[in-house]
Amino acid sequence: MDLSEHLEQFRKQYPQIRPFEEEDDVEWWNEGLDLMRAGKLDQAEATFTKLVLAQPDHSDGFNGLGLVYEKRNDRLHAELFLREAIRQAE
Repeated sequence: MDLSEHLEQFRKQYPQIRPFEEEDDVEWWNEGLDLMRAGKLDQAEATFTKLVLAQPDHSDGFNGLGLVYEKRNDRLHAELFLREAIRQAE
């Protein structure tokens, strides 16, 4: 599955989140990190997914998802999202 397919899946999962209409980007980043540190990877993934949808042109959500997948030893998905985070940050 490529990045665009993941994004489409995310949109179906959270249809209520609209790009650039949410103001919780910093809160979601911090919440996602806290959840990840606590070992709550499913919840961290959900939080970072919402961040990706709310701020699609910002690297934090993609970076967070990459870190979650890295913790799960899912290198394919970790690389996919971390590459996008790097691309966004450039």
